[in-house]
Amino acid sequence: MKRGQQVLDSNYSEFSATDPFNPQNHVEGQVSFSRDRHYGSLKIKKINGESVNEPRIFGTPKIAYPFGLGHNYRFPSAERKIAASTGRIEQMFNIAKRVSDTRKKIWELMVRHAFDSNTDTATVFHKIANQFDQDKRLIYKTIKNVQKMMKIEEE
Repeated sequence: MKRGQQVLDSNYSEFSATDPFNPQNHVEGQVSFSRDRHYGSLKIKKINGESVNEPRIFGTPKIAYPFGLGHNYRFPSAERKIAASTGRIEQMFNIAKRVSDTRKKIWELMVRHAFDSNTDTATVFHKIANQFDQDKRLIYKTIKNVQKMMKIEEE
């Protein structure tokens, strides 16, 4: 009987095989081909000819299988995922670099204008904010962070 016919006629298929991880053991039982969470689970009947007490072994965690009926495999493109991940990492790196560059420029401008950690944040903002093309709320928050860093350095 063909394997496909076995799958369609029954949820389980009999097997008798040597355990590939423990070659000293010969295992007999059934493997599930049901189209639910039990797919791949085993009902072990005998090990080395002896009946077992706990016969059910669930297979690996049930994830979407990469094939349909007739074993038409549909694996996702790993290259596409790697390219997407690389692109995302590059994007995050560029954002971090811009934030770092903004902090550095704010620090330099504050020093040039003789501002320090105790200068009113709004005063600093109104004096230097027009030199940045980023969102002004981000600039204001970054000024506050630079002032905190200056305060730490002053101590």
